[in-house]
Amino acid sequence: MSTENDRLIGGSRPGLTKAFYVELGSGNPVRLLADVTSVRSGAAVVWSDNFDGEAIGSSWEQISTISLPLLYRPPTAVTTTETVAAAHTAFSDIDVTQAYQIGMYVVPYAGAHHGKYRLYGMMAATTPNPSVNGFIAELTMTGSAGASTITLKKYVASAETAVDSGIASDTAAMEGWFTVVVDGTTVTAYWQGEAVATGTVSGLAGTRVGFGMQATVAGGVTLCDMFRIQYYPVGIHHAVATTLVSSANGTLYRERPWIGDMTALVSDLTLATDKLLLGASRGQKLYIADHGRRVKATSVTVDDTGIHLHKADLDWSDYGITTDDDVVVISDGTGGVINGTYTIDSVAAGDDGDLTLTGTGATGDGTCTALVERAPKIYDPDADTLTIWTATIGKGQVPTGCPIIVRYRDRMVLAGAVDAPHVWYMSRSGDALDFDYAADADDGARAVAGNTADAGEMGEPITAMLAHCDDLLVIGCLSSLWCVRGDPAYGGQIDNLSHDVGIVSRGALCRTPEGATVFLSLDGLYILAPGAEVYPTPMSRETLPAELLTIDPSIYTVTMAYDVRFRGIHLYLTPVDSRGQMHWWFDWKTKSFWPVKLQDGHQPTALCSHVSQNVGESRLILGGSDGYLRRYSEMAEHDDGSEIESYVYIGPFRTAKLPTQEGIVSQLDGVLSKRSGRVKWSILAGESGEEAYHVATPQATGTWTAGLNYRTHPRTVGAAQILKLENADANRRWNVEEIAVTRILSGDRTKA
Repeated sequence: MSTENDRLIGGSRPGLTKAFYVELGSGNPVRLLADVTSVRSGAAVVWSDNFDGEAIGSSWEQISTISLPLLYRPPTAVTTTETVAAAHTAFSDIDVTQAYQIGMYVVPYAGAHHGKYRLYGMMAATTPNPSVNGFIAELTMTGSAGASTITLKKYVASAETAVDSGIASDTAAMEGWFTVVVDGTTVTAYWQGEAVATGTVSGLAGTRVGFGMQATVAGGVTLCDMFRIQYYPVGIHHAVATTLVSSANGTLYRERPWIGDMTALVSDLTLATDKLLLGASRGQKLYIADHGRRVKATSVTVDDTGIHLHKADLDWSDYGITTDDDVVVISDGTGGVINGTYTIDSVAAGDDGDLTLTGTGATGDGTCTALVERAPKIYDPDADTLTIWTATIGKGQVPTGCPIIVRYRDRMVLAGAVDAPHVWYMSRSGDALDFDYAADADDGARAVAGNTADAGEMGEPITAMLAHCDDLLVIGCLSSLWCVRGDPAYGGQIDNLSHDVGIVSRGALCRTPEGATVFLSLDGLYILAPGAEVYPTPMSRETLPAELLTIDPSIYTVTMAYDVRFRGIHLYLTPVDSRGQMHWWFDWKTKSFWPVKLQDGHQPTALCSHVSQNVGESRLILGGSDGYLRRYSEMAEHDDGSEIESYVYIGPFRTAKLPTQEGIVSQLDGVLSKRSGRVKWSILAGESGEEAYHVATPQATGTWTAGLNYRTHPRTVGAAQILKLENADANRRWNVEEIAVTRILSGDRTKA
């Protein structure tokens, strides 16, 4: 299923391309992807142009006698077959004492690049011309192999000086960002995040920027899909910014200093490396449900200081306990021991070693049960810090070991802990640091906890949660579905939605733009309609009777997300071992399922519908098992340099009116889109649809090229036939406009 200009046509899917060029966690799987919105002081200003409209906008002006770029459809892009250039009218508030970045998103045409792409900077305020005063960073790429060079030159009073040049390391004709960072008099040019050329451009003081292109291959086209500048303005600047946060190999990454850059946070704290992590944004901070058990010990002795924990024959250091990431949850305390959650000061090795708590510890001597596990964390994008999530003194303790987290009615909700998997915990409304369940019962904002069960029964372990709307929190178990209606501390209630249908895991659900909730159960996909009066309705049982049944969450990392750009639901079942992958695209317009195959390293272990500060780059982000973040792009004709093997079976269709007859496909007419790659067609024929599908050798084959093709006469015989279409070019997308099949009767079906 393919779309072009939002038209529903047949063809290959969009390709995957890197959303960020840094490899996270030294190539380890991405475990966390989440957005957090905050008002950041000193945030950069972002301006971009994705060239919508019928002509290049009034923000651009001509450079000397060089023509302005023309717009080209499809796709939305600027194109030329000659030299063109444009200068932005002005950014008068750039603080030149700080670095700023300009960039253009370069796109290949028909599987290849065809010329030169140029970024201009530091031009004069009036009559800007980089060949008079300014610098030119020029990216040269031709052909499909991806060979590219960057040259950097400066011009002072029309005198040219070569600054630097270099060769990029790309191996295929890729789309990507060509960027330049200006830091004082130092200019560095990048292609797809790789610094290729850098040097000093002294003697220049302007701030005008622009871009240009030139097709150097006969009949070639150069394309630019977006221009962007990011800079820090003069004076105090506060901006609402949405930051993408991720983690891999224990390290937290965040999108800064520029949109399109992911950099590691320097912190002593780490995050779990072996499981999907969830985060929820509240109050300009991201609350992360980090979890993972180290050890649980009973009959632990606490000395009279209340800070030293000891158990004979137990070496605390055997369990990988860290003082930065872990906490001790003390329960069943006797003597002077006070139950609670405590941070750790030190861990001594040896059977006689102590685990030492920080501060005043557990108050006095006695015994207890000690559970050591990873603590939930808080990322503050304004302070740019990662800290352990702890409750305000005297306000209870933040639940630990919970893999599930959501925000509901301004409460942080946690659930799924190993020791109490059926229990959910809600913070005080408006205060994520208050989990005091002993507060006044008349206090409608108090912290509250509960479970999912009918009266008198043990609750089933909670597997997933989602705030369906302002007045309904969906709570999923493996084989049951519950909801909290309203606020449980202020007249709310818990209802059962189903005793048979549940949610397989915490990543196996998503919301659609109209407010519906879609989730994967053991019985396939289900939907909860928008609003508070909801019950689960099946979506997949009739169309996918077997493929999505009884999915085992212990062998698949299940992630789902609605894609606003392409209008559908991505459902990924990434295996935790070497078994085969199983991914699906559910097209919302046609309500149809399409299987998706990805490169092994591209299979997602985390997803996020990212809302970028640059609106044109708001996309679904896939965190791959290889540590890269990728997104689908209409411009990409391959998956990050790897071929997309795409095919479709049309049929089986009868070749005669009556089931007792068989026919001949006498004519075949195919029309492809004008920018389509070649398509190989094959006809499989048999006495039944099953037989035709399993035919090893097609009866007829051929290849179609872009546009209207010559009529062919396959003369294939069979009561049931299938037309198979597949890509004939390794790194080209293909689109079918229409197909006409002419059939004639050949006679009665007979058994040979």
